[in-house]
Amino acid sequence: MKKIIAMAAAILLTTGITAFAAEKKLDKQLSHKTNYQLSFSRMEVENDIDILLVENPEKSLEFTGADADIAKVDWKIKNGVQQIRSKKGSLKGKVKITIHVSSLKEIVIKGESQVRSDGELNSALLNIFLDGESFVSIHNIGGINVVSEVGTELDVHKAVGNVRIG
Repeated sequence: MKKIIAMAAAILLTTGITAFAAEKKLDKQLSHKTNYQLSFSRMEVENDIDILLVENPEKSLEFTGADADIAKVDWKIKNGVQQIRSKKGSLKGKVKITIHVSSLKEIVIKGESQVRSDGELNSALLNIFLDGESFVSIHNIGGINVVSEVGTELDVHKAVGNVRIG
C-alpha cells in the first residue's frame, strides 16, 4: 500500500512539475506587432525564418518568439522588396513572423525557412524561387510558378490548381 501511495505521489509531483515548466515556456513566447508604410510586391526570406502570409491590406508584421530571438530579425523594405533575414545565425523554430501582404508577386526563399499562407493569397501569378531545404505551403487565387535554384531538390507533396513547377 505504501508503494502505491508513493508512486501516486511521484506521478502527481511529476505532472505538476511538467505543467509548471510548460506554463513557464509559454510565458517566454512574446508577440510584437510592427506597422510598415512602404508597399512591396516581392519578398526575400533568408536564414531559416518561419513566415506566415496573410492577405490583408493592413501593413503590419507580427513577431512571435523570445525577445532575444526577435531582436535578431533584420527586416526592411527597399525598392518594392521586403527583405527578412537573421542578423546572426539560424532562427529556425525560434521566431515566427506573420506578414500582412497585398497582391504579392514574387517570393525568394533561401535556407531552411518555412513559408505558409493563412487562407488564400490574392495574386494573379505568384513566382516562388527556392534555394535550400525550405518548406512552402501557399494557397493562391491565381497561378503559382515554383522555380528551384541549381542543386536544390524539389519534393512536391501536393499541387492543386494552376501550379507550374520548373
